[in-house]
Amino acid sequence: MKIKLPNLITFFVLCISTLLIQHASAHHSFISHYNPGASVQLTGVVTQFTFRNPHSFVFIDVENEQGESTNWEVELHSRAVLSRMGLSEDNLAVGDTITVTAWPNRKPDNPLVFGIGFVVADGTQYGQHPEIENVDSVYTQVEGINRIQGRWKVPLRRATGTESPLPLNQAGQTAVDNYDPKKSPANTCEVVNIPTALHIPYLYNIKIGTSEVIIYHEIFNIERRIPIGEEFGQSEESGMWGSARASIVGDELIIESNKYPVSGWGLAQAGDSNGLGKDIPSSNEKKLLERYSVSEDGLTLSINYELDDTTYLAETYENLATADRVSDDE
Repeated sequence: MKIKLPNLITFFVLCISTLLIQHASAHHSFISHYNPGASVQLTGVVTQFTFRNPHSFVFIDVENEQGESTNWEVELHSRAVLSRMGLSEDNLAVGDTITVTAWPNRKPDNPLVFGIGFVVADGTQYGQHPEIENVDSVYTQVEGINRIQGRWKVPLRRATGTESPLPLNQAGQTAVDNYDPKKSPANTCEVVNIPTALHIPYLYNIKIGTSEVIIYHEIFNIERRIPIGEEFGQSEESGMWGSARASIVGDELIIESNKYPVSGWGLAQAGDSNGLGKDIPSSNEKKLLERYSVSEDGLTLSINYELDDTTYLAETYENLATADRVSDDE
């Protein structure tokens, strides 16, 4: 999508902390390595471009005023997100000269930045997610549980506060007090979990079949396949999102999940409204109950959820996440 580069900063400050960052063979968390309060512009020749999930990157040779060349690594969004921004693996080729607007590294001498906008060889500009308006959908014309189906977008919201709203017990508070961003799961490229995925500004699709519910989360290309009935099933191939089962009660979709593996940010991620700057771990006692319903006009999805983890939480945590109806995914 063509955009003006100066308009990128506001959008990306709000959403980029949910992404995982990688540098060559080592892995880094965003907060500890990049400064979203500043920006730099680099013009150079592409030497490598990798277009993939959970994140992409491009290397460019940049010459300074003395004619000396440095190979810069530019971290990028995931393949799924870059595609929605209009960028494909064919847009950047080895040998192309491009201009990158980026957030700089906190260490001035480190040639590693996070790219937030590009001008490619033919002059096309890329960077911001395309706007998606609320539009008529076939699922606003149906009745009952089927109105939950379709494509939804989590709205951008600025998290407020300085302390997590989670009811942490002593172990949970100790984990928060000892939080070290250098030990974040971002450093090992672990995908974010749920309920974090319910609060970050990406798309997801919901399909309800006769035997299963399929929820596709754009963030890191996660697809949950949840059996309808009494039996729990592993919801996605990595196992990181636990085992789940679904039921339908009236116009409400209910999803219960458990058997989550231990995770350093299983309850909250530093960039979401439950973490507020700190990753909050989960144990194998983590359980989640999600209740999906749709507003009368069919344009707002509400997800009331209950989160339990007796290792880190003093009591059940209840919260609400919402999403806006957008055009059906084709």
